[in-house]
Amino acid sequence: MSKAIIRIGYNDFVVDISDAVTLMEIMSKAENYKTKHDYEATPSTTAYYIWEQEPTTGDSITISLLPDAVYRVAKLAGAPEKK
Repeated sequence: MSKAIIRIGYNDFVVDISDAVTLMEIMSKAENYKTKHDYEATPSTTAYYIWEQEPTTGDSITISLLPDAVYRVAKLAGAPEKK
């Protein structure tokens, strides 16, 4: 089965293409969440925010196709050596 590379932030993950599509469908429905801490206030305070995504949001998650031949060779190679 064909694979896809999903990049979330600075990490890459390999999944089946159908799973990548499912993940993107789920993320398109997700709401943004953020906390802001004010440590200078006495006592310190935390505010919580949740809001709808903008249509152009989503540049932190990308999907690219991984050819089957490349997947098989990379799978055989395993994890890279740590230096």
